[in-house]
Amino acid sequence: MPDPATPPPPSEVAERFFAVTKLLRKRANDGLRAQGLTMARGKLLAVLDRAGPVRISAIAAKLGIAARSVTEAVDALERDGLVRRAPDPTDRRAVLVTLTDRGATVIHETEGPRRAVVNGLFSALDTEDRAELLRLLDILGRAAQESEPPGGT
Repeated sequence: MPDPATPPPPSEVAERFFAVTKLLRKRANDGLRAQGLTMARGKLLAVLDRAGPVRISAIAAKLGIAARSVTEAVDALERDGLVRRAPDPTDRRAVLVTLTDRGATVIHETEGPRRAVVNGLFSALDTEDRAELLRLLDILGRAAQESEPPGGT
């Protein structure tokens, strides 16, 4: 058991944070798989549900991932009949991605189960703990935005 009088070094806190994050992600994905989704697929479908037809580059920007990763995910979702591609009427070189009727049904039918998974995971924290966690995550988020990556730019 750690000595409460000796604060742990940042590296130990980071290791624990990443381990818990990985476990939470796994549990959430396990719960969503029963609904035929993963967190990544659910996030992409949710972007399309909120934004309507959108370019892959815009999806990538909203999700903070590479456009190539979005293209691969859209390929899979298109194979599953959840999204479709269509020419962008304002730029014939571009393609818009939109939910199909089936995709809209899936995203809406899985909203309750997705919320239940997340609520179940975070119900281990009481109201004050959740508020404190948000406060700490905000601090870490600001620090991550302000810090320079290792090796410079």
